[in-house]
Amino acid sequence: MILLRKAKKVLPDTIRNKLPDLFKYSGTLTYNLEHYFEYWKGKKLVGAVQLEYRDPVLVKFKPVFSLFIYNFEIVPEERGKGYGKKIIESLIKDLPIYEIELTYWTDESRKFWWSLGFRVVNKETRTMKKKIKKR
Repeated sequence: MILLRKAKKVLPDTIRNKLPDLFKYSGTLTYNLEHYFEYWKGKKLVGAVQLEYRDPVLVKFKPVFSLFIYNFEIVPEERGKGYGKKIIESLIKDLPIYEIELTYWTDESRKFWWSLGFRVVNKETRTMKKKIKKR
C-alpha cells in the first residue's frame, strides 16, 4: 500500500538527496510547499509530487480545480514498478479536480504521461493535459 502524506515544512537532506535532479532544480523545495506530497511504501520513500490548484469552478456547490503538476518524480530505484501510475490515480480519485496540466521535459516522460491518457496541447511549451471525469 502506498501512503500519501503532506511533507514537513523543512525537508531533511536525506529525503531531498534521494529525489532526482528535477526537484533540486531551484535548490530547495519551498516553491509551493503546502501542495508538496510524498509517497511512501512502508518506511521507504517512493516518490513525490509538487502541485498547484488553479481556475476553480463550482460543481454541485463545491469548488473543483484545474491541477498543475510542477514536479513529479519517482525515486530512481522504484521506477518501472507502477508507482507513478498509482500516484496519479490517487490524485485523480482523492482531489477535487476537473483536469490536470503539466509540462514534460523528455520523450520518456511524454510517453509515460501519454500512457495515462494525457495529450499534448502545445508542442512548443511541452504542455500536456488530461480532462477528469468523476462519477
